[in-house]
Amino acid sequence: MMAYGPAARGATVASPVRSSDPVRLIMSHPVATVDIGVSLREAAEQLAADEIGALLVTGEGPLGMLSERDVIAAIGSGGDISLIQAGDAFNSDLIWASPDDSIAEAGVLMIEGGVRHLPIGDGRTVLGIVSIRDVLGALVCP
Repeated sequence: MMAYGPAARGATVASPVRSSDPVRLIMSHPVATVDIGVSLREAAEQLAADEIGALLVTGEGPLGMLSERDVIAAIGSGGDISLIQAGDAFNSDLIWASPDDSIAEAGVLMIEGGVRHLPIGDGRTVLGIVSIRDVLGALVCP
């Protein structure tokens, strides 16, 4: 099972973190990915099996994020998730954070970008991922 962040699903963080600490302290790795050509049904099964909220969509490198909300939107619009590919439903506007950005800065990026998941890296290479749950956990339960 892949869970986001060290505090996900009831695990405890080895030592308290502060909002000024680097986001690399709370990022998860490896990052759960899905190929652009995978059906939304398969992607949804992966989300459920890993108990996560989003997958990094890949093709020739990282292309975007596919969230559980994207799957629900496809179902809500009458789409057949067995026929729709991840590449037809994902958000291609990736917002990146550097591993050295603070946890607070990652939170601001999420709020400003309206996203719940941030890939951590340099815009080409993904080192990890942080969810809003990770950020909130670090800020509320230091």
